[in-house]
Amino acid sequence: MIAAWTGAQVRAAETPFLERGEGPALMRRAAHGLALVGAQRLRGRRGRVAGARVVVLAGTGNNGGDGLWAGAELAGRGASVLAVALGDRLHPEGGAALEAAGGRVLRAGDGGPALEEAAEQVLRADLVLDAVLGTGARGGLRGPAAELVRAVLDRWPPEGAPAVVACDVPSGVSADTGAVAGPVLAADVTVTFGRAKAGLFLPPGDRWCGEVRTVPLGIEHALPAPALRRLEPDDVAELWPRPGAASHKYSRGVVGVVAGSPTYPGRR
Repeated sequence: MIAAWTGAQVRAAETPFLERGEGPALMRRAAHGLALVGAQRLRGRRGRVAGARVVVLAGTGNNGGDGLWAGAELAGRGASVLAVALGDRLHPEGGAALEAAGGRVLRAGDGGPALEEAAEQVLRADLVLDAVLGTGARGGLRGPAAELVRAVLDRWPPEGAPAVVACDVPSGVSADTGAVAGPVLAADVTVTFGRAKAGLFLPPGDRWCGEVRTVPLGIEHALPAPALRRLEPDDVAELWPRPGAASHKYSRGVVGVVAGSPTYPGRR
């Protein structure tokens, strides 16, 4: 059985840790988990991390910081990492870490030629880390970020399409409800932090998330009951009654069928 929480639940559980100054440690744990999944994808794609082309789509908040720290770790393993800044700033510590590790920054928040270059870099990459919007975002991608994703989707998939790994949630998918607003770059893997987010398992957002991996942060004990539980095939098989030798038609349960046909379409 899969259990999932809303973004608001996870943020509330994080609050005491942040108030105690543990935010940087939480970010580093999240980024390390993201980098490990990115490295795994690169090894599966090309056999090694060194020499790979990695693009980090970085927003202005903590989600962007997670992506930048992960990019710094991959740069430390020999990857060529480019961060595309899609706002008016980068997460300061994450941006500094990336540049210290040899990564580059392309500032595309004003659109224009920089945005066109960013689209080319995404299409030629081996790995894209989607770290634009996190669990606190309302609505979908806007401005240059939306323009970039639309430009990429117009030519998707390119030959040898890059692996796409989303940071916590694919940008544009609601962490709480799974609602999708605006363009979304579908992820092959979504690396979510602390606990899985409900929106990753609710339609239509679940179709954009790919495989979901959860990275523990150490806040899990502070979470309330999950907002969502989803049965998996093994759970259904376990719950399904199994008749015994003495079972008969009155003890084996009743099957109900809800159906319709052109002759009996039902009423509105």
